[in-house]
Amino acid sequence: RGVIISTFHSLGVRILRAHGHRLGLPERFAIYAGPDQLAALRTATAEISIDDDRFDLKQVLRRISDWKGRRMDPAAAAREVREAQTRGNRRDDYAILAAGAYGRYEEVLRASGAVDFDALLLLPVQLLEEHEDVRLDLWRRWRYLMIDEYQDTNGVQFELARLLAGTRRNLCGVGDDDQSIYAFRGADGG
Repeated sequence: RGVIISTFHSLGVRILRAHGHRLGLPERFAIYAGPDQLAALRTATAEISIDDDRFDLKQVLRRISDWKGRRMDPAAAAREVREAQTRGNRRDDYAILAAGAYGRYEEVLRASGAVDFDALLLLPVQLLEEHEDVRLDLWRRWRYLMIDEYQDTNGVQFELARLLAGTRRNLCGVGDDDQSIYAFRGADGG
């Protein structure tokens, strides 16, 4: 009774539908994937005068997703790209484009009342970090957490689980490193 079985992303949706207004999300926010994400990125890159015919926007989205998976905001991503260039790393046009478009992409999503899949993890983490009353509410509701396929979690998913486990720390992870299939998407077992 009262058990919830969920993926990290659907749990993020559940939390954001209940409390997302605290972060300025509309009650009925949209979730952009695939073509909608590309359209938002195309809008962002057009506004910063980037010719999207020359670049594969899916690669730009992957770069932004990687930064989000490491909890890097647009300013931190831009800093990382600048620092890589000053260390003499060869110029990476995709990193430069992604760093330039990241902030505007987020603005386009917000203006559309939408979030992307990465935000379904990042925003609940932000919500739990910034709003103690939401944390306390969820701690009362969910006393025990179990993560199956733990080897395929990334740092943001671990942080969400850690925040939900709270002071009780009733968190169980089950996994097998030999079965990891999402390392290419940033999974590192939390």
